[in-house]
This record gives sequence, C-alpha cells and structure tokens, in this order.
Amino acid sequence: MNCRRKPLPLHSNEVQAAESISKDELYSWTLKNVLILFLVQYRASTPSALQTSSFSTPVEKKTNGAFSGSLFSAKEKKDNPKYPKDFIKYLSLALESISMGKEPEYQDQLIRGCFAAFYNNINKSHISKQLKDSRKIEDMFLIFASSVSSELTKRLGTAYDSNLADRITASFIELCKRVTLKGQLASPSSEFVSHLDMYHSKLLNKSEILSTKRVNRGQDQFDLSSFPLLKVFSSVFKVAYSKALLDAEKLFPSIDEAAIAEDIGILIEDLESDACKFSHSVVDFSNYKSYSTWKARELQTLEQHRKIMLSLIPLSSSPNHPIQPIGFPASRKTPTYVPPIARPYFRQLLSLCLEYRLQVTDPVEVKQINTFIRECSIYWRILPSTRCALSMDFAREHLQKGLITSADVLTHFGELHKSLKEWEITYWPKIDVSIFSSALFGIRNALAQLLKKSLLDLLHEKKADFHRWLNIMSICVEDGKVINQDLSPKSEISSVALALQEHCKVIFDEEFDLSKLPSSNFLDEIILASNRISVRIKFLERNCSECIYGVLSLPQIFINIVLPNYIRAALVVAKEYLREKANADINDLTKDMLEIYSDLKQMIHVLQEYHNEEYRIGSFEGFFQPFIDSWLDNVEASAEQWFLRSLEKDNFDENSSEGQYSSSIVDLFHAFHQAFRTLEGFEWEDDLANARFFTRFFRVIYIVLSKYTQWTTQKFFEEANKQDDTSEVQNDNSSSWFSKARNILSGSNEVLPFRFSPTMCILLNNIHFAMHAYEELEQKIDLQRLIEALDVAESTKRHKISATNYLYTIKVVRGEGLHPDGAGKIRTSYIVLTDNKGRRIGKTRPIHSMNPRWDDTFEVKTKDALMITANLWSKGKFNDHEIFGRSSFTLSPKIYGDYLPREEWFDLNPHGELLLRIEMEGEREHIGFYVGRTYHDLERAQREMIKFIVNKMEPVINQNLSTATLKKLLSANTWMDLDKTMTSVTSLLNRTGFSSKSSENVKKEGELTDVQIEAAIYELLDYFDLNFSIIAKHLTKDVFVTVMSYVWDEVVCTTEELLLPPVSVKPINRKPLSPAQMAIVYRWLQFLKDYFYANGEGVKLPVLETDHYKELLRVQEYYDKPTDFLLQECDKIASQLYLSSRMVNNEPVESLPRHSRIKFANKEIYRSGTIRKVHIQTNESELERNERIILRILRMRADSKRFLSKHFQRKGRLLMADAMRNGYVMPLGHLKKLDSR
Repeated sequence: MNCRRKPLPLHSNEVQAAESISKDELYSWTLKNVLILFLVQYRASTPSALQTSSFSTPVEKKTNGAFSGSLFSAKEKKDNPKYPKDFIKYLSLALESISMGKEPEYQDQLIRGCFAAFYNNINKSHISKQLKDSRKIEDMFLIFASSVSSELTKRLGTAYDSNLADRITASFIELCKRVTLKGQLASPSSEFVSHLDMYHSKLLNKSEILSTKRVNRGQDQFDLSSFPLLKVFSSVFKVAYSKALLDAEKLFPSIDEAAIAEDIGILIEDLESDACKFSHSVVDFSNYKSYSTWKARELQTLEQHRKIMLSLIPLSSSPNHPIQPIGFPASRKTPTYVPPIARPYFRQLLSLCLEYRLQVTDPVEVKQINTFIRECSIYWRILPSTRCALSMDFAREHLQKGLITSADVLTHFGELHKSLKEWEITYWPKIDVSIFSSALFGIRNALAQLLKKSLLDLLHEKKADFHRWLNIMSICVEDGKVINQDLSPKSEISSVALALQEHCKVIFDEEFDLSKLPSSNFLDEIILASNRISVRIKFLERNCSECIYGVLSLPQIFINIVLPNYIRAALVVAKEYLREKANADINDLTKDMLEIYSDLKQMIHVLQEYHNEEYRIGSFEGFFQPFIDSWLDNVEASAEQWFLRSLEKDNFDENSSEGQYSSSIVDLFHAFHQAFRTLEGFEWEDDLANARFFTRFFRVIYIVLSKYTQWTTQKFFEEANKQDDTSEVQNDNSSSWFSKARNILSGSNEVLPFRFSPTMCILLNNIHFAMHAYEELEQKIDLQRLIEALDVAESTKRHKISATNYLYTIKVVRGEGLHPDGAGKIRTSYIVLTDNKGRRIGKTRPIHSMNPRWDDTFEVKTKDALMITANLWSKGKFNDHEIFGRSSFTLSPKIYGDYLPREEWFDLNPHGELLLRIEMEGEREHIGFYVGRTYHDLERAQREMIKFIVNKMEPVINQNLSTATLKKLLSANTWMDLDKTMTSVTSLLNRTGFSSKSSENVKKEGELTDVQIEAAIYELLDYFDLNFSIIAKHLTKDVFVTVMSYVWDEVVCTTEELLLPPVSVKPINRKPLSPAQMAIVYRWLQFLKDYFYANGEGVKLPVLETDHYKELLRVQEYYDKPTDFLLQECDKIASQLYLSSRMVNNEPVESLPRHSRIKFANKEIYRSGTIRKVHIQTNESELERNERIILRILRMRADSKRFLSKHFQRKGRLLMADAMRNGYVMPLGHLKKLDSR
C-alpha cells in the first residue's frame, strides 16, 4: 500500500490550525452542511410534508402586521398570568446590554434600535408605573409593538414590511423567555413561560416567515424556516435568526444533489486509491488491522450515502451539475461541500457548539444541539472517535476554566461511553487516542484542583460536596485503563495534601494561636479555643471521614498540624500563668489546671487515635503531675468527711430504701466512684506515675473502709451484747436459785440460747455489700498492669527484710490436754495474747472443754522481732479468773521469712498443748497491698461477725452432738419420755420437710430406730429453726448461704471431734467410739445434712459436701482396722508421698537467683493483687487425707507411741529438705524443735 500523505498533525498543530480559521469561513462551510442536511431530509420526506401543492397562487402582501389583530389583546383572557416580580429589572439589564452592542446575538442594527426604543419607553415614569401596577405581559407587548412601529417608521418609512416587525417581536419574546430562565424567575414548566411559548407560536403562524418566505429553485419552492437545525446554527454562531435565514436563502440555490453525490464519489475514490487527501491513512493508526477495519467500514458507509443521494436526485437534474454515472471517475478532484481538511473546521465548530450548549437549560434544545453536532460530523466524515476525543478535550478546557459543572462532565463521559460501545478504542486513530489521553490527564488534574477547593471550604466549616469530584475522578481512572494509561491521582492528591497542610498552618496562626489572642483570663482562652477545635474536628469527621485514595485524610491533616501546635501554645500560656501566680496556693490553682489538662488530654487522644500509636508532646504529663498530687491530697483530706457524713444519715433501719443493707455503705461507695471517675478520666499514660496515683487513691479507700469495718464490727458486737444481756436477764427471771446452785455444785455449764437481731443482720449485709462493691471498683482498673509497673520500678532496689512493716496473723486453733480444776471438774478456758511490753493483742472466747477449739484470729503489725506470750485463763463461776497455763513464742522475719503459713504445737506450762497457725505478710506502699488489705479487712470483719453467730450456736451444737448424748441414748434407762419424743419428732419432720423412716420401721430388737436417734437432737433442730428463720429474713441470700456453710462446718467439726482427736505426735488417753456410737454419729450427720439441704430449698449440695465432709466419711474405712494394718498402711503412704515430692521438685529452685527465690515463695498480698488471688488452695490428695486419718486413729491406740514419734521425726526432716531445695534455711532452734519431736 502506497500512502501519499503524511500522518495527521500533532494535537497542538491541529489546535493552531483550528484557531487560524476565520469565523466567516467556518460560517460558510457549516451553513452549506446545514443546507445539505435540509435538502436530504426534504427529499427523503413525503412531498406533502415540506413542498407546497400549488405554486401558482401569488403571495398576498399584508400591510398590517400581526399586531393589528387580536394576538396580544389584553381582553383575550382575564386570568392571564402576570410576569414575575423582578422580571422588568432583569429585562432592563438585558435591553441595556443589547442597546450598547454587548450581545453578539443581537448585532442587527434594526433589532438593536427597536430594543433601545422600547428600553427608553419603559424607563419613563408613567409607563414604568403602569407596568409595575398591572404586571400584565399583554401590556408590555403592546408597548413593545408601539415602540417597534415607531422605530421602523422612523428608519424605513411607512412602507416597511410587516414581517420584519413580526420577526423582531419574535426575537423579543425569545429574549423574555431567556431572561426568565437565566434569572431563575420561573421554571421552564411554569404558566408564564408557557404563555410566552404560546404567543411565540401564534406570532410565527401569523407571520410570513413560515407561510410566505419561500426559496425557488426551478419548479420547486422550499421553506427553510421549517428546518430546526437552522435555528440552532444561528444560535451557535450568535447571529440573528433572520440573518441566518437570509444567508441560507441566498446560498441554498447553489446546493445540488448531484454535486453532493459527486463529493461522496471523490471521497470514495480518494480512499480506494490510497491517496488519502481527504481521509485517514494507514499511518494514522497504530496497526494495519485497525486501519483496514476502519477503511472497510468507511467505504461501506460512503457507498450507502452515495446510493441514498442518487436515489434522492429528481429526474430533472440541475444542468450545472449533471449526474455522474456510477463507476466513472469524477470530473472534479476536490469536494465542493466538504472542507479540504475537515478536522480543524470541525474542532472549531464543536467549540462553538459546546460553548452554546453551556448556556442552554432546555433539554429539548440541548438535544437539538447534540443532533446538530452529530449531523455535521457525518457529512464531513468526522469519526465518532474524533468527535469524542475533541469533546473530552473541550471538557478538559472548560473544567479548567470553571465553565462547566460536575453534571456537564458526567454528560461528556456518558457520550464517551456510548461511543466506545459503537467504536472500540482499538480502532481509533492515534491522534484521537493522544487527544483523549491528554484530555483524561487534564481532567484528572483539574479535578484534583477542584477537590482541593472543596476541601479548603471544609477546613473553614463550609459545606462542600467533594464526592462528586471523586466520583468523576474514579470514572477518569477507569477510562484510563482503556487506553492502558495509569491515571492514579495519588501524586496529585499528595500535592493537594501538602497544600492543605500549609493552609492548616495558616488556620492555626489566624484562629488558634493562643499567644495572639488577647484576653485577661487564660483559662477562658484555652477552653474556648479547645471547644472550637473540637467542633471543627467533628465537622471534618462528619463531612470527610474517609481517606482519599489512601493518601489524603482531611481530619488527620488538620489534627496533625493544628493540635500539636495548639497544645504547645496552650502549655506556654499555662506556664506563663503559673509564673504570674507563683505565690498562690497550689490548691487554688488545681481546679483550673485540671480543666486545662482534660481539654489538652482530649486533643492528645485524638492525635493518638489517628496515629494508632502513643503520641507524646514533650513533658506534657510531667507539667500537670503536681496538680494531680494536689487533687489526691484533697481527696485524702475529704475521706474523713465521707466516713462521718455517711454514718450521720444512717439509721440502720431494716425497712430502708436500699433494701437489706443501709445507706451508709451506699453513700461511701458513691463518693468512691465519683472520685474514681475523676482519676480515671485523667488517663495518665506514664504507667509508673499512674500506678502511684491509684496507689494513693486505693490507700484512701483502704483507710476509710478500714474505719468503717472497725466501726461496723464494734456496733455489731455492741448490738450482740445487748441481746446477750437480754437473754441473761430472761434466764435469771426464769431459772430458780436452786437450779443455779445445782449447776455450780455439779460443775456443768448451762447453755443459754441466743437470739439474733435484725440490726446485726443489716450490719453484716453492709460488709458483704462493701466486698462486692469494692470488687466491682477494682475490676475497673488493670490492676496487674499497675502492679507490674511498680514492681519493675523497684526491681533495681535491694531487697531488705527489715526495711518494711510486716503483718503477722496468729490463729489460736485449739488446746489439748488441759488440766481440770482442783475438784477434778472441766474448766471454762480462754487464751489471752500479750506482747513483751504487756500490751494485750487479743482474747479468745471462753469454752467449757478439756480440748477447746477456739479458731480465733488476731493480727500483729511490727517491723522488728516481737515476743508473744499466750496465757491460758480459767473462768470461774463467780467471775474469779486464774492463769493455769502459759507459753511464749517469737515473731520474726528470720523465722517466717518464707511467707508460708505454719501450724505449730506449743507446750502450755505446766499442762496441755496449744495449736497456733502463724503467717507473715509484707506491708508496703503498693496498690496491691492496699487492695489486698482492703479485701482482707472486709473478709475478716465478715468472718468475725459470722464466727460470732456460729459461736453463739456452738454451745448448743456441742451440747447436743456430744458423748453425753450418746451415752444417754444408749443407756438402758431411757432419759426421755417416748410419747413426748414422738410428738416433738413428728412436729420437727413437718417443719423441716425431710423424710426419715417412720416409727413403725423398727430394726432388730434392742437396736435404736432412726426416730429415736433423731429425737436425741431435736432441741438442736428447734434452735436452728428459731434462729435460721430470723437470719434468713434479714440477710441477703449470699450472706445467708455463707452463714449456713459456717454453721455446717461447725457441725462437721463437732462430729469430727466425737470420732477423732487432732493430729499430734503424742498419744492421747482416749478410747475410740463403739460401733453403735459411731453409727449414731453418722446418722446424726446425715440427718443434719438433710436438714440443711431441705429438699433443694436450703443450702446446695456442693456447699455441704466439702472436702472436710468427704474426709469424715472416709474415717469409717479405717476406724475399726487393727493397729498393725494401720501402721503398715501409714508407712506405705509415707513412701508414696516422698516419691511424689521428689518428682514435683525435679527442677530445683536453687537454680534461680536469690531475689527470684524470695519472690517465688513470697505470699505477700500485693504480689497477687487481691485476697482472692493470694493463695489458691489445692485439694489435698487422697494419700495425704488417708495418712492424716490413720495418724489421728493411732493416737487413740496405746501401742503406737513409738511409731508416731519416729514418723513425725522423719516427716520433719523431709520438710527441712524441701525448704532447703527452695532456697530457705530454717533457724537452728526451729530444726532442733522438730528433732525433739
């Protein structure tokens, strides 16, 4: 293929060529194209459509114009709409502009003169007043008709053509419509605009523009005014329609069908011969396939056009243009109606059309413009790709100049996508692809600038719809993929982000720089500025929350620039304020400074949220730390008032609004939570400082709750003493002196039942409520994190045992082998603990027994070693007390430094032994300690109250579950009236609801029935009924279950004492129970378990079936076994336990450093956080339980003394070895004591 033409010029050259085309030349070529379109449509239509049926009738010339009739009669319709209120104002401005020649569409001198005459008339006062009052469009049209008539008479004389006046009036109506729509005075569908269209239509129908203006060519007459594209043509070129019509009438006779067909033939010949003078060549395409595809389509289209034109040629063709036979070469070498190079002409024409389309609002007219563009491109053989590429290029240009809206841009893209479906971009010429690519890049860059403008408006809190530009940008990016171009706007968006950053700096300097805001109160400055910044951030987050293309986040840009600068400026202002107030009290400044801290802290949180990491600004927290300390000082000073005010308002009424607890504890925790929310709101980021703050706060709570528990416990026992005194008075009144004397002489201890008051229950409920409320408060903080922060800070400090306070907990468990009095009677004994200075530490309750079990706990706080003396006192019947035993022991960190609890037997001089359980804990300025001690105090108070309740029940329990009761039950002479017993038992069964075997179910002769066994303890069950009903009514459900579990544990312990002595190395002079006695004891245990369970309505089985209870049930397995069997079993168990211990300690602890071994064994409360986590007790293994049972049974066997001594010596050595493996060396005196045993 030999192409004899160079490739199409570059885009820039094409633009220059288009700009060099004169408007008149373009006007001429375009008018030819319009007339060709008219001729084609005329020939293709039916003869009746556009051609007159008879041409012999002469046109009658009218001397009177349209205004002489009733076209604009004011009486035509009384309810004609009035023109809008500001219509005359906008119309006057348009008329003034036309009169001065500023409007290119109205350059005709006659039109300008007529419009100027009308403009002068309506500015006259009387006419202006008339129009203002009536606002009727008919009045205005009559005034305009008079003005036109006068002006035309003055210029043309009285013989002017009336059609000229009609055309001028039609132009005026069009002007009125344009002014209305452009000024948005009325909608296109309004009644006023409809009336304008109606008058315009009537005027045209009456005028001779449509009826008499004809063009003659041969025997045919043509009406060019009926062609709508001619009107579009006049508007595009901004000439009067009358002028365009006259030019068309002059040019139309030269338009010939044969010449048109010949032009098409020239184009076909040019394409087939590859001359490429008037069409594209192969060099214009990226590959030959694209060119051949285009060429085939183009030839097919041109052949169709030529056939159509030949079919439209009339039989009598023009003599000037004879029909050229098909297949013969054309007589001309250049087309007559097609420009030599059509692309520049079409580009210039498209520019005019698009500019005019921007001014049009009527959709019908917009559609006509699009049709005009398409039809012109068809005959000039402009490809759809060229039309789309140039259209996108003009869209880029108009967008950069701000001439079009987002809707207009979307219209261009819609036309593009429609064209791409018809003509794939693969077959586009290279020049069109280049233009299209440049247009997309330009549109993308323009969109970035428009996006920047919208975002700037958002920074100033102005509404801006930037999403429309983003949507168009996404369309542009997708279209770029069609031409294999990466139009990702990330770099442009990054540039926009940098510009926005600079603008944010300006915003800070102008609006939020506190140093430039003059004010007398710096606090007001900071608070107001903080509020404005918060409002601005919320506005940005609400209107522009997304991150644009992963590059630009408007809120983050604003926050990153403004907030750090603002915080620094605020700190500078705050420091300046503190320098001015250097002599003021810090407490007076605390409130203001904490308000500033809260505002600035909120700003920092916003920064951290957008950075997803900690954001620190210098020593921000360090600057405000003294004011946090001052606030904590105020809290500590107010704590005493919290305590006192809470007690002043509390009446401890059981009918209070709080329910089963009183108002004092509720008020206290309300104050705690209020202060806690303030401290938590500080959100201190420095873990160590935050841990110290919370340590101080929880120390305050510890102090207040410690006082409250002491006061509550004291009031509880005062209330109990009142009840105790009342019971004694009632007993004194009911008992005879003879009964008292008999008890004294017999040595028996009379049991006085105790009645519990509702106030005691409310006090116990308060303590339980405090425990749960404190637990909820503790769970709101990350206690473990605070503990770790304090531990890490103190890890470098050298561990010194003597540098801290220590808390010793001494539990007086029980006594054994106590000596009777001189008469051989059992003593009522108690223990009093004193220190080396004679100060009393504590006193146990008196118990009437040779082997009393006190289980009373006391606490001693000291730094140094302390000698404790335990004095055993005897309480006489006549309040005469005497000491009959004494033992001493030392409390020292050197002995109890492993922080493990120890149970030790101490000899009571001269007779008996005392079992103590001693445990040491550390006390430090540590949040873990205060939290743990608070739990400890609350639980201790609750335990003491519950223990008091159990202790009051204990004598009744011991009196009924005793060897005396067993002996009486098994004696031959029954000690109770059977009828009375049966009546009481039947009543008891009806009350409790648990079933037992009936009295008719009698066992073998001589054996006791279940009814008789139950009847022996009916007084105990009656006592339980009376007191449990009171505490169940006034205690909360959880506390009631706890009390019942304690009572049940007392029942189990009492039953255990009937069966076994405690573990000890020394034998005991005690005989085991007989099989019958043991059976009765276990029947009692089962009866009481059923009583507490109450068919599922009482205490749940998991609470009743404790390990202690299960261990008691296993006593039956070994109780009657021979001594040799028990000795062998004990040795076997000891060996197994030794092997198990070696396996557990396979990894020795001595491999750890010294401080780690101490920490490993440490049982301090603060190391585990809460008293609930201090020491998790594991269930004793079955082997250890069996060993303990066997050792207790062996104490009652006379021939086991030597075995017990050796067994405990061996066990002591094993304990010493374990302690040494754990890195702790026991004191020598302690080891000697173990060996002596």
